[in-house]
Amino acid sequence: MSDKYLEQEIATRLAEFFDDPLGFVMWAFPWGQLPEMSVVRLPEPWRSQFHCDFGPDKWVCELLEDIGRGVRERGFDGVNAVMPQRIAIASGHGIGKSCLTALLVTWLMATRPHCKGIVTAVTASQLTTKTWAEINKWMKRSVVADMFEYTADSIRAKEAPETWRVDAVTCKEENSESFAGQHAASSSPFYIFDEASGISEKIFEVAEGGLTDGEPFMFMFGNPTRASGTFYAAFNDRKKRASWYTRHVDSRDVAITNKRQIEAWKDEYGEDSDFFRVRVRGEFPNQASNQFIPSFSVEEAMKRAPTDHPTVATIGVDVARYGDDDSVIFFRFGKNAKMPYRVFHGLSVVALAHEIKKAIAYCYELGFKQVYCFVDETGVGAGVVDILLDAGYKEVYGINFSMAADDSDQFDRKRDEIWGRAREWLKKGCLVEDEDLKHDLVAPEYEIRPSGAIKLESKESMKKRGLSSPDIADAFCLTFSMLIAEYSPEDYQRANQHVAQARMDYNPLDFRF
Repeated sequence: MSDKYLEQEIATRLAEFFDDPLGFVMWAFPWGQLPEMSVVRLPEPWRSQFHCDFGPDKWVCELLEDIGRGVRERGFDGVNAVMPQRIAIASGHGIGKSCLTALLVTWLMATRPHCKGIVTAVTASQLTTKTWAEINKWMKRSVVADMFEYTADSIRAKEAPETWRVDAVTCKEENSESFAGQHAASSSPFYIFDEASGISEKIFEVAEGGLTDGEPFMFMFGNPTRASGTFYAAFNDRKKRASWYTRHVDSRDVAITNKRQIEAWKDEYGEDSDFFRVRVRGEFPNQASNQFIPSFSVEEAMKRAPTDHPTVATIGVDVARYGDDDSVIFFRFGKNAKMPYRVFHGLSVVALAHEIKKAIAYCYELGFKQVYCFVDETGVGAGVVDILLDAGYKEVYGINFSMAADDSDQFDRKRDEIWGRAREWLKKGCLVEDEDLKHDLVAPEYEIRPSGAIKLESKESMKKRGLSSPDIADAFCLTFSMLIAEYSPEDYQRANQHVAQARMDYNPLDFRF
């Protein structure tokens, strides 16, 4: 067979694998021919499909198939830009992330002429000695090895070395401009972040600008060591996670991991410890060192059944300040916060005031003797409060988050205080089971001021960390703005009927007051 014929045959096969990364991986590498490529037995149905006993682990096969499906769904035509594929994998140790990175880079570089990529890792040592070394090793043993030139920090196509390449770039903040747009409008710009939990938010912010043309890809891999940042937000932020394909990979489920070491960690630290969660289960820690509300506290509150008998209803309203924020109306009846909340996007102050009137009327219809409605009057919320007060709604109280706390020795400002009261309430209260609310509650961090008072992280600071504004949680916490008498013993039985009726009235598809 002539070299020219072989090149034509390879080119034909590469075109076939444009939307089939798993097929490419099984075709391009010598599975079963080297000792380290004869470790994992290829699971069914892929073993029969590819007539091969060895190959990637099951989770890798599934991921590659899902990526191929994403390519087909987007249907990139080489001209019109498509939505990026964003892939985030949180895992325990030893699952073969560096190998997966190498497989992906080889597939992208081989099947997409003039693509441009950047690979980075949390440290220069991790990048050069592990991630980049693994990419070089696997690409050189593939059937497309001769298409490329290899250097210490770059792999380039011999045909077009300046426009068809992937580079290893350190992720120091001062190097952030290196992550600017890849400008591969007729091909695929791609980014791969190894140990993504520790990478600076500035890097991710700049890299986002490279996802605007062509057929972009962004991959994040790593142990979920931090309960904040872009990597965390991909799994947990209620607004951002919709744009990410996410997956947790437990080291115990992967063929190549050291099971004896894992058992030793289980005995030493416990299966529910943060060490085991992060290093083995591939799950984020229950509570970061400066996380204000721990995850387990919210989870326990969501599991409790409502047994409370309040006679007073409280409503919290967080008013949107910015274009991507939401206005939220939240109900709480004593220790029962199982009621559905409402989220509004883009409402005018007049329209939001109308929705609040309906919420107050609903509580009275349920038979509650008194209603307290606490509205965030910071910024545009002041207009909502004015409209309601002018209309004679004495139930409405404007709350400014920056006003002084009642307990100024313990809390810096009012917002810090109401979150503190909510944190205590969660120890005995029952909360609606809702992932968006949970993520909002556990997202903010805090600090201790020189005076000893607690200062909760601001919404602006959270956005700089890649997280959305915790609008739902703020609305819930607003229900603790005042210390009020929520109970009347002689009305317990009647009040319990109000709660039961409210739960029956709830239709998640058409919630009406």
